[in-house]
Amino acid sequence: MSNKKKVLITGASGLLGSQLARTFKDKKYEVLAVFNQKPEFVASGIEMLKCDISNRDEVMSLKKRIKASSLIIHCAAITDVDLCEKDNGLCSSVNIEGTKNICELASKTKSQLIYISTSSVFDGKTGNYKETDKPSPVNYYNFSKVEGEKVVLKYEKGIAVRMI
Repeated sequence: MSNKKKVLITGASGLLGSQLARTFKDKKYEVLAVFNQKPEFVASGIEMLKCDISNRDEVMSLKKRIKASSLIIHCAAITDVDLCEKDNGLCSSVNIEGTKNICELASKTKSQLIYISTSSVFDGKTGNYKETDKPSPVNYYNFSKVEGEKVVLKYEKGIAVRMI
């Protein structure tokens, strides 16, 4: 059993997730790269796990792969705004229910959880937003990210990061 620090990264085949996986690997972490599609985008030499985060059982099966007090970085999401508008159900199942599943996994393993959100939870009318400003989503994707933030922020070891 390795004594390396362990990080589980969801959405590890996406742009941000794949870069985070490489960065943590370079920093000598044991990286578990969770993906649902496009495993070819996960950097070589990193352990990959296929998982549909909208499926609670699949997410809970990851529990045996991470030790207590690990770090989970949750990048997985449907980010195609047009698709989210066309298929609210799919968007909700991944971006909201999937986030609930990941949060439950973090809670069961007592892991720190970093949720990757978006600055577009705001409508852009005023600018210079602070973390205390009330979100005002203009589309379903942004709404789903706000809901994900709410889920994660209820967890004592959860944090939401809004990317620009």
